[in-house]
Amino acid sequence: MTAVGTVGATFVALIAAAVAVWVAVWSDKRTGRRLEQQNIAADARLAQEQDRADKRLEEERAAADARLREELEHSAAQLREERLAAQGREQLIEAYQVQVTPLRVDAGTEGKQPDRDPDEPVERAAVLVINHGHYTIIRIQAQLCTGGNSLLGYSSQVCAQGLDFAVFLAKPEILPG
Repeated sequence: MTAVGTVGATFVALIAAAVAVWVAVWSDKRTGRRLEQQNIAADARLAQEQDRADKRLEEERAAADARLREELEHSAAQLREERLAAQGREQLIEAYQVQVTPLRVDAGTEGKQPDRDPDEPVERAAVLVINHGHYTIIRIQAQLCTGGNSLLGYSSQVCAQGLDFAVFLAKPEILPG
């Protein structure tokens, strides 16, 4: 019986080894499937987290763009206000640099009327405008008040550059035109 016992023990050892190998293979496959399922679940969670992070980043970018746009609009409005204020100050300063002097000058022969006394001169209302400012005067708009309640437009204008004011007051007829 020893031989039968040895064969039996060997057979039992072989079966035990086979069972051990089968358990190891089955356990490895089961672990592999579990790892595969865990990898799939981890990939799904990672994809969800990346989607949430992308959405959050897009929202933050949109909010930052909106804040930047608002700041730029505010800065542009503030700059416009400052420019308008500076322009208004400069225009006021330049307006004070223009000297306007009302005058009465002899109308000459074209203004005399035949039924009037020839010795009585006919005068014409005039205004002398002298620009002491930095910018050229490009347009003059004026109206004359003759009787305290009526306004008349001017009939002509003469531009005399480099005219000496003292000489003009002494001889107003030197105006060209």
